[in-house]
Amino acid sequence: YQPKSSIAVLRQGRVWVLVDKVLAPGDNVYIKFTESGLAQFTGDSKDTLPLSGAIFLEKSASGLIPIEVNFMGGAL
Repeated sequence: YQPKSSIAVLRQGRVWVLVDKVLAPGDNVYIKFTESGLAQFTGDSKDTLPLSGAIFLEKSASGLIPIEVNFMGGAL
């Protein structure tokens, strides 16, 4: 993006993401960085960074699933 350009930002709502592994709806969202530098969403907290204000809405071994985000500071 160029300096002072507008960008779209999601602060509250649902978004679909590719995941590694999610055990249950309501699990916290974590971001895992692969050896190649790519970021992957996961429900596993080991060696990851938490995405505070986000939860998974479905369980999945892998694939595309929705998360609910609330970066406005309220409860999910």
